[in-house]
Amino acid sequence: MLPPIGPYGRLARYVMQNKKQVWGLLAVLVLISAVIGLPPKVSSNLLELMPENSASTIALKRLNEEEGGVNLLTLAFHSENREAMDAFLDGMVGELEAMDSVAHAIHKLDTDLAYQVVLLQLSPSDVAELTVRLKGALALGPALNPIVTQRLMDMGPLTERIANADGQSLLANSKDMGRIMVRPTGASNDQKFSVKLVNDVEAIVERFTEESAEVELVWMGGAYRHNVEDVRGIKEDIAKTSLASAFLVLTTIAIAFRSFRATVIVFVPLVAANIINLGLVAIAMGTLNTYTSFGNAILIGLGIAFAVHLVGRYREERAIGVPVEQAIELAWDRVGPPCTTAALTSAAGFLALAAADFRGFSQLGVLLATGLMVCLLAMLVMLPLLLPRLDADSSVEATDRSSRTP
Repeated sequence: MLPPIGPYGRLARYVMQNKKQVWGLLAVLVLISAVIGLPPKVSSNLLELMPENSASTIALKRLNEEEGGVNLLTLAFHSENREAMDAFLDGMVGELEAMDSVAHAIHKLDTDLAYQVVLLQLSPSDVAELTVRLKGALALGPALNPIVTQRLMDMGPLTERIANADGQSLLANSKDMGRIMVRPTGASNDQKFSVKLVNDVEAIVERFTEESAEVELVWMGGAYRHNVEDVRGIKEDIAKTSLASAFLVLTTIAIAFRSFRATVIVFVPLVAANIINLGLVAIAMGTLNTYTSFGNAILIGLGIAFAVHLVGRYREERAIGVPVEQAIELAWDRVGPPCTTAALTSAAGFLALAAADFRGFSQLGVLLATGLMVCLLAMLVMLPLLLPRLDADSSVEATDRSSRTP
C-alpha cells in the first residue's frame, strides 16, 4: 500500500492536473522576465560598488560632480610623413570638436599656454636661477644690449626648452607619432554615453584613416574606452562561462542517465529559472557587475542537483512498476524536503555575503541565494509537466525497495 501523499506530492499532483494553467503562468512569467532581464545589463563602474559612506568614495563622487571627472579619451597615430600627420590631426580635431559629446579636442598646445606649461614645469632651482639672471638684467639698465642679454640669459638646455615651447606637442609627440586628447562632455562612468562616444569616435577615425593611407591608428585609450571594453568583456564572459557550464553539466547528465531526453528534461527548468532570476536581478539591482557576471554559471551547476535527485528517485519508482503520476508524487515527497533543506542552507551561506560593505560581494550573495531558490521552485513545478510527456517509458535498473529510505 502506498503511503499518503505529502505537501510536495500534492504540489506535483496539482501541477499535473492543471497543466494548461501552469504552463500558461510559467510562460507569462518567463516572458516578462526575459523582457526585463535579457540581455542582462552590465556595468563596470567599481565606484558604484564601493561603500557609500567611505571617505574615498565620497571624494571621488564629489570630484565627478564638481569637476566633471578627470577622464579623457586619447588617440595615438603613426605616420612617416609629418606634414600628412599634422594635416590629419588638424582635420580630426575639427571633426571631433563638432560632436555634441565632445567639449574640446587638442593635439598641440597654444603658444601662450605652452610657455605657461613649460614655466610650471621648472624646478625650484631653475626658477631661482632665472630670477637672479632677470634681476641682473634689470640692474644693468641702459647698459643692457642684445649681446649682453643673450649671454646673461643663456641657461643652456633650459633656455632651449623655453624657446621651443611653442613647438611642443601634447603628450610628447615625436616625428612619426601624433596624439589627440579629447575631453568629452559626459562622465566616463555613464555607460550609455561612453558607448555612443567611443562608437562615434571610432567611426570618425575609420573614415579619416581610409582617406589618408599614410596615417594609422595605433592606440585608443582612456577611461571611456576602458569602460566600453570592460562592459564588452563582461558580456563575453557571461556568455562563455554560462555556455561552458551548461555544456559540462548536460554532458554529465547525459552520461549519468544514459539518455538525451534526460538532458532536455532537466535543462528546460534550469534555463527558465535563470531567466526569471535575471529578471529579478534587473528589478532589484539594475545591472550585473564584474563580481555577479558569473552567477549564472554557478547557478547552472548548483541548480541541476535538484533535478538529478528528483528525476533519479522518479526513475527508481518507475523501475518497480509504479505508474508515472504516482511515481512523481512519491519522488517529490521523498526528495523534495531534503532538496529544500539543502537549498535553504546553501542560500543562507550565500546571504552571509550580503553583510559585506563592498556591494560587489553583497550583490553576488543575494543573486546566488535568490537564484538557488528559484531553481528549486522551477524544478518542483516544471518537472511534473515534462516527465509524463518525455520520460514516461524510462526507468533505471530495478532496486530492492526495502533497501531504500521510506
